[in-house]
Amino acid sequence: MGLGSVFSGGVEAIRLTIESMQVEVQHEEWLQQDALGKPVYDAPIVRLAIVQEGRRQVQTLDGRTVTIRAILTFYPATNGEPVPIMKVQDRITLPSGLIGIISEIRDSSTNPETAAAYVRTLWLV
Repeated sequence: MGLGSVFSGGVEAIRLTIESMQVEVQHEEWLQQDALGKPVYDAPIVRLAIVQEGRRQVQTLDGRTVTIRAILTFYPATNGEPVPIMKVQDRITLPSGLIGIISEIRDSSTNPETAAAYVRTLWLV
């Protein structure tokens, strides 16, 4: 049994444990800026995430201190789909109505055999 299989089993056990704690959020991929400099987003996709709302100051990977409005954690889907791909500048709408832009993404663990993320955590500003 490879290291990737061991991690996959552990992540699956965690996912089953936290499944009831996940809520639906809307993810809109940033596409470009229009002629006036306004952001243009793709149609929203509903995704499941654990959401922790609340303002807090955090330190970015490059050492800056920023104020964020929420932390979201994504796990692989029950149908076997991997953790969703997202990027900085994408927009997320939470069940509370809060709309935020992704400011930083952290893959807290990855499969050593495939480099695919097991868990993806992101910050909203």
